[in-house]
Amino acid sequence: MRKRKGFTMIIVISMVVILSMAAIMLHQSTNLSTLIAGNHRRQVQAQSLATSGMSHFTSMKLSSRQIEEMAGDREELLILDEQFGGGRYYVFVKPLNDNRFEVISTGERKGAVVTLSARFETFYNEEEQ
Repeated sequence: MRKRKGFTMIIVISMVVILSMAAIMLHQSTNLSTLIAGNHRRQVQAQSLATSGMSHFTSMKLSSRQIEEMAGDREELLILDEQFGGGRYYVFVKPLNDNRFEVISTGERKGAVVTLSARFETFYNEEEQ
């Protein structure tokens, strides 16, 4: 009989160790999933901020002539630098040739950074010149 009591104790201790290891692995897996979800959320927020910057710039309806005048001799021109919803977006414009310009909008949120760029072209009537 005594041999069985010792054997039972070994089985119980083994089960406690196995269950403890499973609980620790579950905790680590859940913690990692939470970190991944937080990073994804910040990335999506930075993407939204960059899109907001682009939309804000588009709503200003600046022409390539106005941008060239504002830029002067500079290669890039900072148009917007806004704090919004705990993040920030800023928009640069690069004048190009032939009535075109490139817009670069960057959104930042707690370490996540997303940059969008687009090229615009302004069309003029010959009479306007």
